[in-house]
Amino acid sequence: DFLIAAKNYAFKHASPYDFKLNMNAEKPKLDVSKSFRMTLIYLCGGLDFEGIAYSILKAFEDNITKISSLKAS
Repeated sequence: DFLIAAKNYAFKHASPYDFKLNMNAEKPKLDVSKSFRMTLIYLCGGLDFEGIAYSILKAFEDNITKISSLKAS
């Protein structure tokens, strides 16, 4: 359902999220401490579930891309 919601988001503009994905000692770590706050702010501001799903996946993609490029170096 989450992936379908993201796919159905009409505007394809990601709202920023504060989570980070890091590689520490060969083990990935996802820091989501601030991301729940952003979800609440976006919901109160009127962003629908599809927009939130799209934004979370876009932020995750950006972090994966960044880590992949660092590991390739």
